[in-house]
Amino acid sequence: MKAQASSEFLIIIAALTLMMMPVLIVMNMNAQYSAERMALSKASFSAARLAAAADSVGAMGLGAKLYTTVELPGTEKIEVNGHDIALTLKTSYGNVVVVQASRFMLNATGIGRATAPGTYTFEVTGPSNLAPDSHVELYLR
Repeated sequence: MKAQASSEFLIIIAALTLMMMPVLIVMNMNAQYSAERMALSKASFSAARLAAAADSVGAMGLGAKLYTTVELPGTEKIEVNGHDIALTLKTSYGNVVVVQASRFMLNATGIGRATAPGTYTFEVTGPSNLAPDSHVELYLR
């Protein structure tokens, strides 16, 4: 009688385990992609924060300066082209580029060093003259 109860118990446990497998597989797949989603969110927020800082400094005019701190995920590269700040991230789908536009023309110095994950401080300085082609400068501190 004891052996029969043990075998029935094992069958019930095996059946419950088989029923839970699809749920565990889905949870595992979602957990794998959550790190990528978090990195994309950080990159989007960081690019938006840098663009907002550039817009603020550009609106303040000559001689304006602002320091902003952003938390960057590990990036392949960071570029500034014209009005755009672009962060390239490597994901399981390939490279993803997060772009944020500023109202002002941008120049950047040293931002290519910010490829490792971490917190970085940027110095954002306003245009040096009133010319229409003047730029807001981003410096990695």
